[in-house]
Amino acid sequence: MKRLLLSMTALAAMASTPAFAALEVFTASSGTLTAPFTGSVTLPDFDPSLGTLTAVTIGYQYNGSINFAVTNISSTPYAFTGGLTTGTLQLSGANGTPVASTLFSTSASQATGTAAFGPTTYTPVTISTGSSFTATDLADYTGTGTVSLAFTGSALSSSGTTAAPSNTVFFGGGETASATLQVFYSYAVPVVIPPVTTPEPADLAIFAVALVGLGLVMRRRSV
Repeated sequence: MKRLLLSMTALAAMASTPAFAALEVFTASSGTLTAPFTGSVTLPDFDPSLGTLTAVTIGYQYNGSINFAVTNISSTPYAFTGGLTTGTLQLSGANGTPVASTLFSTSASQATGTAAFGPTTYTPVTISTGSSFTATDLADYTGTGTVSLAFTGSALSSSGTTAAPSNTVFFGGGETASATLQVFYSYAVPVVIPPVTTPEPADLAIFAVALVGLGLVMRRRSV
């Protein structure tokens, strides 16, 4: 009964094996792309041989610019109002679900002006924003290969209002952007505790006999 109790205690200790928390970080970038585009950012998977993956957090940073442009094919200058270019950058998780969608637009200070003959491109508005999200699909980030996250830039929408004759003044724009991602893999590493061995009854009996024999020998020598 005593031996069984010890065994059950050992099993309970094994079931609640302690672990320490660890973190692995990787960074990758899409490179600069021109809208509209469909790109991706590739990151290394979490290697399951390191431990048990407990959380995946991905930080992202968008950098680039968006601009407004107007083209007048007439030699007559025409005023315009409401000039605007907009575009959306979107990041998707490993399972393809969109996780970060941000709309960018040109400056309101460029909304009103005069379109001279030819194309006029206004000063680009800088894109610089970032945030993070927590992935729920841990299995999609586990393996010995890589995981790709889709990064897309929508087709731009440019508009404005002018009194110029039809097909005389045209509104447009452009956008370039890149996405830099940093993935944080949080995982648990089990702590290996050497098993505690319990002497068998037979071993204890042999040890006791040896002690008795040693005692008799010492007694005879002292007589």
